[in-house]
Amino acid sequence: MESNIHKAWSYAKQTEKRVEDICSDVKKGFKKKAWMS
Repeated sequence: MESNIHKAWSYAKQTEKRVEDICSDVKKGFKKKAWMS
C-alpha cells in the first residue's frame, strides 16, 4: 500500500512538472506569435 501511494505521488509530481513546462512553452509561443504579427 505504501509503495502505491509513493508511486502515485511521484507520478503526480512528474505530471505537474510536465504541465508547467508545456504551459511555459505555450506562453513563449504566444509571445512570439504576438511579436511576429
